[in-house]
Amino acid sequence: MRTQTLLTAMLIGMATPAALAGPAADFRAADANGNRQLEFDEFRVFVDLRANGGNAQAKKVRLFKAYRLALGKVDYDGDGIVTGDELIRFDRANGKS
Repeated sequence: MRTQTLLTAMLIGMATPAALAGPAADFRAADANGNRQLEFDEFRVFVDLRANGGNAQAKKVRLFKAYRLALGKVDYDGDGIVTGDELIRFDRANGKS
């Protein structure tokens, strides 16, 4: 339970593709096949790009290699793919708009 709470707190600051130019650019850069969705490997690239850009929460996900757990927190429909809408929904659910 504590791990999930910690991970949720880490993800809150990851921002959404629509929120800022940096995250939007990172989302597009990570979306290797251009389908506007992030499969696991692409989501991992997205998190790494956010971490490289200085995002503290993304750095923690990378440090703990918690990519699958992070994806599970954002993937609301459970299909293993993260969309921009799911990232926005995650932010809104966690106090970011």
